[in-house]
Amino acid sequence: MSSKVEAVFTTTAQECELDESDFLVIKSLGINTAEKLFYRMPTLTDYEEFVQEKVLPSSAFEDATGITVYPRSAPLIWNEFKRSEDMASLRRFYEKCKAMSKRDLDNESEAKDASTLKSLTPPVVADLIRKAPGLPAMTARDRPGNLCLSKVMANFQSGTGSFSHLQWECYTSSEEEKLAERRGERKVTKLDFAFKDRTLIAEQSIPEVEKLRIEDVVRLGDVLHLRSLAHAIVGVCDFAVYNDYHAELLRCYKTAPPSQMRGPTINEIRLTDRLIHEEIFQYLSEGTTSMAAGLVYFVTGAGRASAFWRFTECRAKAEPDLGLEPDKPADKTSSKGNQKGAQKGKQTQVQQQAPAASGQGVCSVCGKTRAEHPQKRFCSLPGKGKGKSKNKETAPKSVKRASAGDEAEKPSS
Repeated sequence: MSSKVEAVFTTTAQECELDESDFLVIKSLGINTAEKLFYRMPTLTDYEEFVQEKVLPSSAFEDATGITVYPRSAPLIWNEFKRSEDMASLRRFYEKCKAMSKRDLDNESEAKDASTLKSLTPPVVADLIRKAPGLPAMTARDRPGNLCLSKVMANFQSGTGSFSHLQWECYTSSEEEKLAERRGERKVTKLDFAFKDRTLIAEQSIPEVEKLRIEDVVRLGDVLHLRSLAHAIVGVCDFAVYNDYHAELLRCYKTAPPSQMRGPTINEIRLTDRLIHEEIFQYLSEGTTSMAAGLVYFVTGAGRASAFWRFTECRAKAEPDLGLEPDKPADKTSSKGNQKGAQKGKQTQVQQQAPAASGQGVCSVCGKTRAEHPQKRFCSLPGKGKGKSKNKETAPKSVKRASAGDEAEKPSS
């Protein structure tokens, strides 16, 4: 960070052949690094005004007691001085300080982005947990993993004004991350969406531990608990505030519906959660609210009457799942094992519904198989002659005509 080092500032002045008196006047005003010079005067126009007002009328020298500034004995005319060699040196000095400060700022931002995921070492995480207020006791199974905490921290402490919604499956425990690391099961997943200044920006990719899609209330409760802990540990939102919001989501999901009605599906709960976070992130990108204030607004404030919550209401059983994505079939699962299980279940169901093989049918009168009937003959159909079975009555007409013809050709005795 050379822009913050005073010795580099002095060396740069010497390289630009700056007049010693002019340099001492600048230092006497508390400007002793390139960073201070540039950020006090961010444009060349500001810098030239500074030179005209402060440097041009003064001279200075330095001794054991420090820098002494006094009025210049022979005042200079600005229109002449701004075209002089001394002013050229001052401009060159400013441009070098400006370039140095910008380069250090860019390097600092890049280093921060690159080291975010690496910076959360076990000691750092332990310190964050110790400082976070109101956390419950945690085990490796319910404590957010370092990768999970890194993603949340990068989302809220990047300083870019951009906030991204992480899917439920992005919240992983320490146990899950260690197991995935041992197995080498790391993948890249896309964030749901990202907002900056209330504008949807391009999707981003982050390293992720593979996790099955949340499809049941037990795993939903676990992952929401991880999310509450993760945001509390990195200092984004108190655990109690996020936990109250999650409790409201779970209450809506678990509420027993009235007769002939159904409660919200887990997809509808997911949709509600996504819409609420989308709204909060839009205002966070403007800097007009905090995560905690946004959650409180939607749980106990006026936001509880928002249309976002309508997806958690009970509906008629015949109504479709409003939380299903348009390109996602209702029976789609997130793992190959689940897909095979679903296909096997479908095949079994088809086999159960398929008619029995020829000779092993079911009687349409009593519902029993042929083997369960006396003499292995079906019951007579109502209104038909005795002993006429369904098979005989439903025989193809061509067979009947052929039988009649055989009887006609048979000679009489």
